[in-house]
Amino acid sequence: MISASAALSRRLGESGSYGRLAGVMALLAGLASAAGVADGRAAYGEPKRLGQIRAAELSEVSGIVASRRAAGVFWVVNDGGHAAAVHAIDRKGRLVARVRLRGAQNVDWEDLASGAGTGSAATIYIGDFGDNRRSRASGTLYIVQE
Repeated sequence: MISASAALSRRLGESGSYGRLAGVMALLAGLASAAGVADGRAAYGEPKRLGQIRAAELSEVSGIVASRRAAGVFWVVNDGGHAAAVHAIDRKGRLVARVRLRGAQNVDWEDLASGAGTGSAATIYIGDFGDNRRSRASGTLYIVQE
């Protein structure tokens, strides 16, 4: 069973955080360019199709990350307007778990990442920063212990 703790959120729009985020993204793009990956010459092999997501509730997946706790499991999120939940899928794309995040709202979830949180706890970071209508003054970063 895969579980998550209650979600914590942090507002990104305060004190020009979007500008800082854009600066960090530009820095990362510059580093990738310097490493020779911007033109697609990275040292990766050809992509290999493992499976296809067929679960009806995963109709608009906008982010995927490998689980740090369960081999062969990937966490995915749906784009905005769907339930505030992370879903676990296996390597074939089959849904194996759904974890609803109490207190969270999926305004326009765009991506997620995984990393070490407090101590050595595996942590999932969910970015609710989509802004198709260019009307949002801020976004939210949800931090969830895997």
